Amino acid sequence: MQSRLHVVTDWEAKARAALYCVVTLARQVGVTRQQLCRFFRQRFGVTAKTWLEKLRMQDAIELLRQGRRVREIAAALGYRNGTHFSRAFKARTKNSPRAFLAIERVEISAEVPKWSEMFHNGRFLGWPLRNFRGTS
Repeated sequence: MQSRLHVVTDWEAKARAALYCVVTLARQVGVTRQQLCRFFRQRFGVTAKTWLEKLRMQDAIELLRQGRRVREIAAALGYRNGTHFSRAFKARTKNSPRAFLAIERVEISAEVPKWSEMFHNGRFLGWPLRNFRGTS
């Protein structure tokens, strides 16, 4: 016999509505916290808390890429304040939100060759003989 949890298909939307809180998510789907945790271990292979934290960080990264401020992201994702979010982000990604964006910008800019590397005197020389991460 399947539980009512097996019919839920929109876990991500429910998690966001519960502000990534295990207890709130359990109430939302009508089960106890323990039932939800057991289900997550069986279905997803991780604890409910781990799954929610991973989703929360994925959402944080997306909001950072959209140019949202740390305070806005903290409020949107249910953190107490920007400092709390920054500490959680750094604990999970090993980089502060600002450092994460700086690293991403460098990687993105290194992927695209400069036009000056491909043309000389108006003639196309071809793609540079290096990979697009900026190394020879």
